Amino acid sequence: MIRIADNLERRVLHADDDPAILSIVQAALTRRGFSVTSVCDSSEVIPALRTSSTRVVLLDLDMPGKDGLAILREIKKLDGSTQVIMLTGMVSMSTIMKATQLGAEECIFKPIGDLEEVADAVDRAYSKMLRWWKTLREWRERNPSVTPL
Repeated sequence: MIRIADNLERRVLHADDDPAILSIVQAALTRRGFSVTSVCDSSEVIPALRTSSTRVVLLDLDMPGKDGLAILREIKKLDGSTQVIMLTGMVSMSTIMKATQLGAEECIFKPIGDLEEVADAVDRAYSKMLRWWKTLREWRERNPSVTPL
């Protein structure tokens, strides 16, 4: 059965190899009521997702080890409904298009001029997710005898 709490804790996983970016983004999102887990190593992203109920990921595109696109593929393979917002200083049309094709919700460019832009993007990702969950809940109420996949 699909159970989604209306008072869902708004958790965000933020992955970036720059500790200063991690710190300022965490402070901005915490002020907006988000619970933020920060990781600075690309190898920590998937384990952090597996051990939490995080539904939104802020993901740096250019990280040592696995790049953001490879991590995005893994995230979507793990759970396609996880909302991923890319953060990047690597501005190229092909990279943006590839991230979009792989399922990224948005792309925000670094340096980040306005941290409210990041917080607003996370708000939009949660709003989109909650709309889908509401749709699934309504479908389930209308089809109680159908077993979900």
